[in-house]
Amino acid sequence: MAHRYDSWGRTRRPKNVAGPDGTAITSVASLAHAKTITDSCPNVAKSAPAVGIYSTENQRFLHLASTGSGTVANVWVYHYASQMWAELVDSSNNTITLEANEAKIVEIDGADLVAFKLTDATSVFAACSTF
Repeated sequence: MAHRYDSWGRTRRPKNVAGPDGTAITSVASLAHAKTITDSCPNVAKSAPAVGIYSTENQRFLHLASTGSGTVANVWVYHYASQMWAELVDSSNNTITLEANEAKIVEIDGADLVAFKLTDATSVFAACSTF
């Protein structure tokens, strides 16, 4: 079994936000749903992978990949400093989406948490990295 880096901060390669390599991400229904889940989380980290909220460990980039029919309709980010969720958009103010059988790298500049609205929760994967 290969060593998995589990410390916060810089990573040598993208690290799956959902856990072990090859683990698909789970969908949240909406931004309001993500906020409700986060507000109810008792732990300091507020990540809740079982319901679709993932810690980014303050990484810079989000790596998204899909197989089969999996697509991403929305990506939301949460910052502890502002204690609020916001939809992630690109520099042209476009919603971040991912089509089936596509990969995309998105700059998240250290957002603390991410959540996704998916069409197929069994075939979308997300990882974070510092490079």
